[in-house]
Amino acid sequence: MLTKKFVTALALSSSLVHAADIYTAVVRDQEMNLSTETISEEKLYLKPDSKDLFARFNIVKGTSETQVPLRDLSEAERLRVVTLNYHLNIARDYFEKKLKSNYITTLGPITVRYDMAKLFSTSRHFTEEDSKFNNAVTNKPSNKYKSEDVAPWGIEIWFRPGVVKEEKMPKGALLRSLDTNMADELLMLGDSAINEVAKRAALGYDIKSYDSNHLAFQFGLIFLLKKVFPHVLDYSFSHIPMDYKLDTAMLPEIIYHEYAHVAMSDTNPLTSSYVATEGMANYFASVILGRPSIGMKGAEYVKNTKGYEFDKKLKYKSAYDHDSKLAHNSFTLSYLWKIRETIQQEYQSAELFDQIVFESRKYTDIALYEKERQKPKEEQKEIPLDRSIIYFMPHALKQATDNIVTNDPALKRGIRLIIAKTAEEMKM
Repeated sequence: MLTKKFVTALALSSSLVHAADIYTAVVRDQEMNLSTETISEEKLYLKPDSKDLFARFNIVKGTSETQVPLRDLSEAERLRVVTLNYHLNIARDYFEKKLKSNYITTLGPITVRYDMAKLFSTSRHFTEEDSKFNNAVTNKPSNKYKSEDVAPWGIEIWFRPGVVKEEKMPKGALLRSLDTNMADELLMLGDSAINEVAKRAALGYDIKSYDSNHLAFQFGLIFLLKKVFPHVLDYSFSHIPMDYKLDTAMLPEIIYHEYAHVAMSDTNPLTSSYVATEGMANYFASVILGRPSIGMKGAEYVKNTKGYEFDKKLKYKSAYDHDSKLAHNSFTLSYLWKIRETIQQEYQSAELFDQIVFESRKYTDIALYEKERQKPKEEQKEIPLDRSIIYFMPHALKQATDNIVTNDPALKRGIRLIIAKTAEEMKM
């Protein structure tokens, strides 16, 4: 006969088991706000013999090498690791199933580190000091430079701790990123004013003092907006500290972005931030998210940071190719999304273009550069690394189009034309 105490204990035990089987992750809702959602076991790819460990990703804290069973984690940490695993699997499924990447399956379970504040070292794996916060990075596997007393490692994704830190904007950062479209438009107004004065003079009219004063005002305003005002703003922002936070492990699109680097690492090395690969990683993150923007809203996980969004009016600037600090700008994202939307409107083939973008990774400047490095030195061609957007991106997309669209010459010509026309419209 069952005692009352035993029945109560059995009921409590059963409720705890069911509670432990409920998995919650941070997701984006339809309005792009962050919220929590219950996730089914199937979407987490748990190990067959344990519902407490992940099968496809080794998600560990800091420098640890071993997963902690979910039942042993606090509620907050459990939310963090389930969020990471859920979105990493979404990204992996996208590249493996939709873009047909065979490379991903050869990598095996990838180690993903959260709350990882240490620096990466090619010899020691990671350094001793905690000095990196509010960021995420995908690191290359160990190679011949690894110290003999350090165990080898594969590709790893590191998510830095999201910590509120008081920082000043680096001097010159605003000048590098400031959009000068308004000043450019005023320059056009100045040109029209000069033309009007020249027309009057050609027709024999007197050039009144109003004309010269108006012209002087135009150029004075242009000078202030384009040459003086940006420097005043840059000086101000570089001297005013601001609270800054970016908890990358809790933002779905940043998780997608980092996994995109993994997917493209068969041809694009994980050695630095390159303009093309950063822009393409942003593009794939936004496509997986289903919105042409990333990192725009972040609730308690983000403070004073700027995301990237599709801007149809954005025009090419040489700084996008020459300044590595602008590798994460919105231009490549906007260029690719503009092509995608046009192809969808004309051919209903947006997903076909996604395949083309993925194929184009083989023809980026850094991919071709790495390919040349595999040849004997005397046979290597020089590949410039400062024309990633203006030259290599359109050419890479056209070459990829030829590879992907093989049975429809009219569609191939149409897509190639859209690629070229979009580049022209964006002043590339």
